[in-house]
Amino acid sequence: MVIKLMPLKKRRPLNITVQFFTITLIIISSTMIITFFVSYEIAKRQVLDVGGEMFTNTLKDAVGFMDAMNQRVEDGDMKLEDAQDIVRTYLLGPKDHNGLRDISKSKMSTNDYMYIWAIQPNGTMAMHPFNFEGRNMWDLKVDGKYTIRESWANLKKTGRIFREVWQNPGEPVYTFISYQEYYAPWNWVVGAGGREEMIYTRRLETMKYTFLKVTALIFCVAYILIFLFTRRVIFKVNKIGNALNEVGRGNIKQNIHFKVNDEFGVLADNFNNMSKNLQKFLGKKVAVCSINDESEQYLRMLSESESRLRNMMNLNMIRAQEEERKRLARELHDRIGQSLYSVVVAMNLLNREKHLNESTQRYLDDVEAEISRAMSELKSIINGLRPASIEKSGLTPAMTAYIKTYESKWGIQVDFRNHTTNRRYPQEIELAVYRVFQEALLNARKYSKSDKITIDIFDNNDQLDLVIQDFGVGFKVSDKRPGKDGFGLNGMKERILLLEGSFDIESELGMGTQVSVSIPLPAE
Repeated sequence: MVIKLMPLKKRRPLNITVQFFTITLIIISSTMIITFFVSYEIAKRQVLDVGGEMFTNTLKDAVGFMDAMNQRVEDGDMKLEDAQDIVRTYLLGPKDHNGLRDISKSKMSTNDYMYIWAIQPNGTMAMHPFNFEGRNMWDLKVDGKYTIRESWANLKKTGRIFREVWQNPGEPVYTFISYQEYYAPWNWVVGAGGREEMIYTRRLETMKYTFLKVTALIFCVAYILIFLFTRRVIFKVNKIGNALNEVGRGNIKQNIHFKVNDEFGVLADNFNNMSKNLQKFLGKKVAVCSINDESEQYLRMLSESESRLRNMMNLNMIRAQEEERKRLARELHDRIGQSLYSVVVAMNLLNREKHLNESTQRYLDDVEAEISRAMSELKSIINGLRPASIEKSGLTPAMTAYIKTYESKWGIQVDFRNHTTNRRYPQEIELAVYRVFQEALLNARKYSKSDKITIDIFDNNDQLDLVIQDFGVGFKVSDKRPGKDGFGLNGMKERILLLEGSFDIESELGMGTQVSVSIPLPAE
């Protein structure tokens, strides 16, 4: 029987490098963005500690200078008033004709970011960059509070960090972080502080730029590694493809060899065996145009090998996605989860402090509630990425647990009818069915407007069947254009087909939607 060889159809190649890089970019970007915002918020909440450390060190230097001046007074080298004027000029800069001090010429203060002041316990301002020196501020009210008598002139608030409100002339009220100590030789309460928003804005800017540099470095390294890996894969795929094309043209004397004995190496060995058998069968004198019926079997084997290669790559990609989900879930739990838990412990310790005022206590309660909500949402994200109940208990218990959470969260009744023996199935089958089940419930919530869903799962020894039915608005299946059913439905269908199963959607307007899945089970 003479066979006329048809020219091979050329397909537009899919760029594997772009695919791998896109997936990795999405995963790394999501992880880095979440980590950055969580770290940023935690750092903002720790601004009191950051400011306290800075102001404590600054004030120690200032008091050290005051000690030096006071020693000169005690030695009789100068008068007390002259020593105090020198201290004011050194710490706050010279005074102009309006009574304001030029902080830009100070040796220690830095304008609105930080400055140093001093006040006597009776409320008289001894040192300040604005025109307050020599004035008694005891009865000054700032935003309804006696800031001077309650904080700055309060000896009970010396030697520690605190927040207070303040208002400079011609400016709005702002929050001030302060540290102050009592300087007994001059009967001054000396403090150092600055605007809270300026502290965390300037401090966190450095963290942000460092984070961006690290992120850029990670992306560069990831790109190089992906490029090198995919180049190896593409080389092997092209080599196998070229050999297949040569066989298709009639040149059956082909041999493929790879150094690494991976899946591609096994495929190359199978191809070489097939090529040798084909050569033996045809013989040296048989022309390509006279290939008989039995050679068609080898051509089909080539097609099946190519199909298996594609399925192997798709299945490996899905496995890689699941492994990446597990890794990302572990990273979220071990890093962000532990960080949030540490913050909760710290908040609990703060709540035990008896000296907290009412506004601070309310603020701490709000922060603790927000962190609890964040931990709950993080737990939900981790469970969606890696349903641990599947690995531990199996498919149907994991579905039952998810349904319980789904009903509680969305108020949709789910009637789950389990007709299986609750036995364990291969990991690929359990994950594929669970992802289909999960995506179908999410689609029902988003689009069906149904308040009830029924789910049936059957185990017929050699086949696993899943039927999900909602009673919502439905849609016309015939109106679906290619790609319009979304990544979720395409992804579900692709998973099932890779397992040699079937996937079907039936729906009508006003009659709801039914998703049906059947997967053959391996023999026990």
